[in-house]
Amino acid sequence: MMLDRRSAIFAGLCATGFAAAEALRPRTILKFAPTETTLEDTVPKQFAGWRSQFDPSLVVAPSENSLTARLYDDLLMRRYIHSETGLEVFLLAAYGGTQTDDLQLHRPESCYPAVGLPITRRDETIFTYDGREIPSVSLLSELPGRIEEIFYWSRIGDKFPTTASEQRDDKLSFAFEGRIPDGMLVRFSTVRRAEHEAYSDLEAFARTLLTSMTEQQRASFIA
Repeated sequence: MMLDRRSAIFAGLCATGFAAAEALRPRTILKFAPTETTLEDTVPKQFAGWRSQFDPSLVVAPSENSLTARLYDDLLMRRYIHSETGLEVFLLAAYGGTQTDDLQLHRPESCYPAVGLPITRRDETIFTYDGREIPSVSLLSELPGRIEEIFYWSRIGDKFPTTASEQRDDKLSFAFEGRIPDGMLVRFSTVRRAEHEAYSDLEAFARTLLTSMTEQQRASFIA
């Protein structure tokens, strides 16, 4: 009799655990990026004095089993030059259609040191566009004779986490809602040419780029 009672309790606990797991299993895909176009088509090559210049060092063809191919469904890297100032801005946009525990955006704080570019400063900031406030991050990478300024944001569904822990929390929140969000990492960077900081230039470039897009195209970047 005692064994039967214990078995019943154990079975009940298992059933409860299974029900909880089922409740947390995401069932709905939440996508903001247009499904019929690629980033190559979405992001304009020329706008407001900026023109994309071919740079062979930015041409990447990831192998089928590479980390990049597994993490991202679409990847765009471009170098833009302003016709009047000569300022160069490098754009990286990485899109992942499903942000899960196995597939998630990788932040510059991890990627830069991995290729020998140390991050010497990190600040969380707010990027404003058309009345919206988008949490973002500014970074500084320094080597002898080279200073690179980086500005980026990451989008998970309609949320903008600025740390890896926030990213995990946001994904868990979506899981509780039964949704699997898409994700986008948008990074702007420039190698400093003078003593003054160029973060404001990067933010201005980002605003101009977003303005040059249609509302549907902007959704990929800012939901």
